[in-house]
Amino acid sequence: MRRLFSIPVYFLCILLFIFIFMGCDDSKDKPIIPFTESNNDDILTKGNNYPIVLLHGFIGWGRDELAGPYGHFYWGGYNDLQEILKKACHDTYTAVVGPVSSNWDRSCELYAQLKGVRVDYGLAHSIKHQHSRFGRDFTGKALLTDWGKPGKNRKIHIIAHSQGGMNARMFAQLLEHGYPEEKQADYSGQEPISPLFSGSAETKNLISSITTLAGVHNGTTLSNGFIKLIPYIQELLIILLEATGMDSSQTILKIYDFKLEQFGVVPRQKGESLEDYFTRVNNAAETYFATDQKDICMWDLSPEACKEQNAWVHAQNNIYYFSYAGVASHPCDSPLMRDNGEYYHVADADSFILWFVTAPMMGAYTCNDERYHGYWRAQDGEYYDMAVKDRVPIDSSWWPNDGVVNTKSMNGPWIYPDGYAGVRDSIVDWDGTSIPDAGIWNYFGVIKGFDHFDIIGGEIFYWDIDNHPKDVISHIEDWYVERAEFLKSLPR
Repeated sequence: MRRLFSIPVYFLCILLFIFIFMGCDDSKDKPIIPFTESNNDDILTKGNNYPIVLLHGFIGWGRDELAGPYGHFYWGGYNDLQEILKKACHDTYTAVVGPVSSNWDRSCELYAQLKGVRVDYGLAHSIKHQHSRFGRDFTGKALLTDWGKPGKNRKIHIIAHSQGGMNARMFAQLLEHGYPEEKQADYSGQEPISPLFSGSAETKNLISSITTLAGVHNGTTLSNGFIKLIPYIQELLIILLEATGMDSSQTILKIYDFKLEQFGVVPRQKGESLEDYFTRVNNAAETYFATDQKDICMWDLSPEACKEQNAWVHAQNNIYYFSYAGVASHPCDSPLMRDNGEYYHVADADSFILWFVTAPMMGAYTCNDERYHGYWRAQDGEYYDMAVKDRVPIDSSWWPNDGVVNTKSMNGPWIYPDGYAGVRDSIVDWDGTSIPDAGIWNYFGVIKGFDHFDIIGGEIFYWDIDNHPKDVISHIEDWYVERAEFLKSLPR
């Protein structure tokens, strides 16, 4: 019989409690500020007035989750970054996709939200990964009702964090070119292929820019630890879903929603007995978290998956790409914290509490490099049954990190399959203000002292707010407004 709880599940539940209740302060003033059209004629004639779409990363959540305005926003934490940008006359929307889903599934969900249609994961893809072709229906609930039509919503700017960076890149690739396997699939007797996969004219030239913050362009070595947590995440998901089945008001889903309908992880249906419901969610969770399941973020976040994705997802010539990296780790000057004569990395003193666990894991991890023999060295078969010799080599240059993503991975895609002779994205240094070139990665560099939450203003504890070096960014909200102004200056 499955245990009701385990220590890791308790730990995850405590983290969820922290997210929800550390910010439950009714006295906080978070007014909803209506968007006002900009009157800056210079921007409208020489630049653009395209809306901004905020795209979250791994384990992200929506504006109505984690207690909404009385809890903790993904973008801004105790401040509502979306509404701050709107107040500054930057039309801004927050997209919400599957927090543990693959980049493909997230791209399909993003398209459906923006266009106001039902989520279509593709016929070929859904058959390959053994899940439903269709997901949630956003008909009549489009984030942008006139996206792609002449006017200010013809294109969008995407600001993406963490896995959202990979997600945004794949989304742009699908919009511009579709996907060969879906084009070749036999749709006879089926609903027509989604425009997202067909590469038709209606989905081209819809994105002006993509900005990635701590993007996982080449994978994170924390994925090796994520895979070990799957049994506990599965256990937590089942517990939450079983509780949801006995919750007629769906309060739990309002706190946190895994958004895995394609795998059958849906609330209890009308007339469904509790026994049948419990059996269904257990089977669905087991399918989703199967050890060979690759339609999942645990695979997509790995260097091995990024190597495959980078071979077919490329920078588009009509899109501006920007990348910002962060680091919140440092070498630990201790004789016990060395491998190959090099010091392991640990979290900076002002990091979020959880990063004191994850940063040292990443700051000591190595793979497929015989020079290293430490505790966190990769072992055969521990990750998708892969032999170490077949995996991406990881050395000490990967040790600097922000608690979740290796700093080395954040500048843009540069890791490709062995022997790859196709197109490679270009990455150039950029000062953050000069007019960039489209179709290449304009890399701002490393913002020191910024952990994975700092860059989105997502500090959990009040004493952590703006508790970072001020030489580049003093107040994160002001920085986002400045970045939004810059995006408006880009040519149409």
